[in-house]
Amino acid sequence: MPFIDTHCHLTHGRFHDDISEVVASCQDVGVEKMITIGTGLEDGALGADLVTRYPGTLFSACGLDPFSLFDRPQSFAEDLAALREHLISHNCVALGEIGLEYFHKVLPPDIQQERFHAQLELAQELSLPVVIHVRDAHEDMKAILHEHPSVSGVIHSFDGTAKDAEDYLSLGWMLSFNGMLTFKPKDYLREACQVAPDDRILIETDSPFLAPVPMRGKRCDPSMVIHTAQMLADKRGQDLETIERLTTDNAQKLFGI
Repeated sequence: MPFIDTHCHLTHGRFHDDISEVVASCQDVGVEKMITIGTGLEDGALGADLVTRYPGTLFSACGLDPFSLFDRPQSFAEDLAALREHLISHNCVALGEIGLEYFHKVLPPDIQQERFHAQLELAQELSLPVVIHVRDAHEDMKAILHEHPSVSGVIHSFDGTAKDAEDYLSLGWMLSFNGMLTFKPKDYLREACQVAPDDRILIETDSPFLAPVPMRGKRCDPSMVIHTAQMLADKRGQDLETIERLTTDNAQKLFGI
């Protein structure tokens, strides 16, 4: 059974010169499917184009994330309508990434929350899973998700405590782990990964960012998801083959790939 990288950014400029080689090398090591995430409409269009070049291997999602919303603060209604059309016309497997960003100075929290609510409602309308970005905003995020019980998906790049994990799990969400799980200061995250049941875990790279140990300092690509999978296996007391099977099954069920 292949690995699936459920969250990468293959439209990033760091992949422009060798994307074909990257995709081929990932398949060579058993990472056979990847979801490239569109942050904003322009990036989403690039992702949709990539999918046409690698059908059955690449899949795409798109959302109006906190940074793209900050770049176009006055055009939300127009962009939300365009996002709806994009998700339908390009057979996106998820809406996202979207969420709350309180670490970087982007739009004020109340505006972020209002626009996040609107996109969750769109996901419900289209029956799409949601890919969540959350940084320094777990309590507000949990409160909002509690208001949308019929929407589900994944907390991407999960970086919370075991208590945060339990809270998101109780709301019906999956947790996705990436290279941060291997970072030395992340003992709390290695503890958190142990509380999730087998049917609620996913793996990702967030490439080209967050290269895992022992690849720190290099450009991250989807092949490196295997290092995160190994750490997840070690901390959960499972073997790598089990993590491969579980995370692949979970990704296929959530995203329909």
